[in-house]
Amino acid sequence: MSQTRAAVPPEMRERLPATLEAAEAVCLRARGRLASYLAPRTLFAVELVLREALANAVLHGCAGRPEHIVVCEVLPAEDRVTLLVEHDGPGFDWRRALARPGSPRALSGRGLEIIQQYSSQLTFDDSGRQMTITCLLQQGGSD
Repeated sequence: MSQTRAAVPPEMRERLPATLEAAEAVCLRARGRLASYLAPRTLFAVELVLREALANAVLHGCAGRPEHIVVCEVLPAEDRVTLLVEHDGPGFDWRRALARPGSPRALSGRGLEIIQQYSSQLTFDDSGRQMTITCLLQQGGSD
């Protein structure tokens, strides 16, 4: 039995202050926009990686300083959802962060590991101010 997917929702672009409250509000709006389009498991993964990417931008890229701006784009397509998160903070050394082994007992510092686990592709610009995440959609019905 084949399940028909809803029409691809429009793209979403948000500018927000570098606060966790603003990031959470963006995640909720993204969930609302994507809920009828994505299967529950995929919606969970997309929302999770978006939340982690925004938290990283706020806490690490902008040092939690609300005068900085974070820009978030949610770009749904037929076979993927692409997330772009960019900020105007000083950036961070993503190469070092990706090379650092994660600890299963750590209470923080696992955001990039979670993003890698739940997405298909993760890339950064050289400055560490822009992250692009791709989540491929499952083919052949609900996931």
